[in-house]
Amino acid sequence: MPHQHRSSLLGRTVVSRGGGSPRPTEVAARSGTTSLPLGVSFDHASTLRADLEAAQQALSEALERLDAEAVTGVMRRQARDSSRAAPVGPLRQLRAADELTSATTLRLRSQLAATLDHDGRGSVIRSRSADLALDEDDVAPVKALLETGSATAESLGLGLARRLVLAGLAVVG
Repeated sequence: MPHQHRSSLLGRTVVSRGGGSPRPTEVAARSGTTSLPLGVSFDHASTLRADLEAAQQALSEALERLDAEAVTGVMRRQARDSSRAAPVGPLRQLRAADELTSATTLRLRSQLAATLDHDGRGSVIRSRSADLALDEDDVAPVKALLETGSATAESLGLGLARRLVLAGLAVVG
C-alpha cells in the first residue's frame, strides 16, 4: 500500500475511532473561548491562534491515547472490505470440492487478506471472500494454512478442506 494512501487511511481511521478525541466544547474551554464573537474577522492569524493551539494540544493528547492494535485491526478490516479477492469459478470450486483427495494441495485464494479472529462464539476466518466459523479442532490447521499459504487436504482434514474450497477461501493447486 503506498505511503500516501496508508497515511490517509490512518487519518480517517483515527478520526472515525475518536481515539478519545475531545469535543469541540473541550477545545473551546482550553482556548478560553466558548464561541466566536459576532462579526469576527479571519483576516489575521492571531484571531484564531488560541483556538488552533488548543485544538493541536487536544489532538496530540487523543493520538497518544490510541491503541495501536485496535487501530491496526480497524484499518485491516477497512482495507479488506474495500477490495475484492481474486476471481474464482463457482462451478470449478464445486467440482474441486467433490474431487478432493488426501493428496490434493490447497492454497489460499489470492488477495483474500484472511485473518483468524475470535468472536464471542468461537474462531472465525475473516476475509474478502467470506467469513467462516471454525470448530475448535480446525483452528490449528487453519493457522498453519494462513502462515504458509498452502496445505494438503489431509493435513487440514477432508471436511475442513471441503468447507474452505466451497467458501471460496482455498483453491486447488
